[in-house]
Order: sequence, then C-alpha cells, then structure tokens
Amino acid sequence: MGLDFSYNIAVAEELGNIRCGGIPMAIGVQASMATPALTRFGSHELKKQFLVPTIAGDFVACLGISEAGAGSDVANIKTTAVRKGDEYVINGGKMWITSGSQADWMCLLANTSEGPPHRNKSLICLPMNLPGIHVAKKIDKLGMKSSDTAQIFFEDVRVPCKNLIGEEGKGFTYQMLQFQEERLWGVAIAGAGEPLPWMSSLGRATLLTCCGQAGATREEEPRSSPRRGSCSSYCVNLAGPLQFAFFQLSDIKCIKALPAGTRPMVWAKLQTSEITNCGKQEKE
Repeated sequence: MGLDFSYNIAVAEELGNIRCGGIPMAIGVQASMATPALTRFGSHELKKQFLVPTIAGDFVACLGISEAGAGSDVANIKTTAVRKGDEYVINGGKMWITSGSQADWMCLLANTSEGPPHRNKSLICLPMNLPGIHVAKKIDKLGMKSSDTAQIFFEDVRVPCKNLIGEEGKGFTYQMLQFQEERLWGVAIAGAGEPLPWMSSLGRATLLTCCGQAGATREEEPRSSPRRGSCSSYCVNLAGPLQFAFFQLSDIKCIKALPAGTRPMVWAKLQTSEITNCGKQEKE
C-alpha cells in the first residue's frame, strides 16, 4: 500500500488502549517482530509462502531469538543450523516464544557457521509442523494470559536452504533491524491511554534497579511529566527505560556514570564511541 512506519505506530497506539496486553502483543509479533526481515530481504518465493498468508491472517508467525541462556544477548545464542546438501539441520532450543504454541512458522535465528558471533547467524523461515520440533510447554506467566508463550526444542530438524532470509551470515544485522520496529511498537503501546503512568513508573524503576539504585527514593528517581495524548509526546520518557532493559551488563558501569537527567536518553548516548568504549577501557 506504500504506507510508512508511522501507520504501524498509529495502530499500536490504538491497540495500547485495550486493557489486555496479550492482544497488542500477538498482533505486534505478526506485524512488527517476526515479519519485517522477510518483507525487506526475503525472496519472492518465501514471501508468497509465508508472508502473504501471515498478512491475510491465515498463518500465525512467531519469532525465535531468545534462549534459556541467551535472552537479549543475541550474539551468544547456541541454536545451530548446519548446511547438509540443500538443507539445514537445526538443533537447539528457544525460550519465551510469543505465539509459539500455535504458530504456523517461526522466523528463526540460528548459527549457520563457526565465524564471529555477529557474522555467523542467519534468519530462516521454519515451518512449525516439521519432524523434530517439540513445543515443550506453554509457559504459565503472571500476566498476559491470552498471549501464549512457549519453550521449543529442535532435534535434527531439516528445512530447505531456500528458506534462508536474505544472505547467510547476515542474520544478526537483520534481527537488529527487526528489533528497532519491535521496540518502537512496544513504546507506542505503552504510551497509549491509561497504561502510561504505571508503565512509565515501571520503566524508571527498571532503570534504577539495573543501575544498582533499587533503594532510591521517589525524589531521587529521574523526573518526567508525561501527558496523555500522542505517543510522540512522550516517546523520549519511555524509550530510555525500555531500551535500557536490553543493554548488556557490561554497559551498566557506563550508564551509572551518566548524570541522572540524561538517563532517559541513554539509548542514543550508547551509540557514541565515548560511551560504548567505556567498558573496554575499564577492562584494560
């Protein structure tokens, strides 16, 4: 239709008014988490096989990134996809997979070579009805009961090499691009209507806890006065705390060194060499 990403955000804002987090979560996985890489880099055949029925609502998609030992630390995932002839043989497991119990296919990130961790991964369209795929359990969560979350194991699962999204070895880069849309979707949902005040407080509490300031008083917390209305009015207030939860522990000392008033903008500051090199300098 030629629409830009602002339309996704408009939809997310409206869905954020629903007092049931599982509904926008499920729609978000379909629209902004499991499909952007396929849309941008997938072959015409893959789009016809997986993307078209997903957009139509005939297929349920899920995103296979997190593992029991590698949540947001994407570079350290252990699941492998070894090329044998014209197939990949997949072994490993994924954890906390939204829609995993009912998905028709998974956008799977796996190690396809022994190279550097940011260059040895690939994204693969994986049909969930293949032999060797075991949905171990539907995880019992504290909230979002209407959104199923699964633990999944792969045992010698064979998938055609043509199911590779884009180029082999580019999966980490493709996934980082997908994460940008996923997180903006999350910010838009969190910033809509009634959920905003408690989500904003939760974000600030998360930031303080990660910085080792869990005992800080309310007067010591980063101050913000978000208003109800368009998500764009307070994206800055929410983006920092939400993004912060994904940063690796090695960056925490760098964050603690920042003045309290700048922490909501930490997501931008981490992209500068001065901040990202801080941990390396300390180790040296």
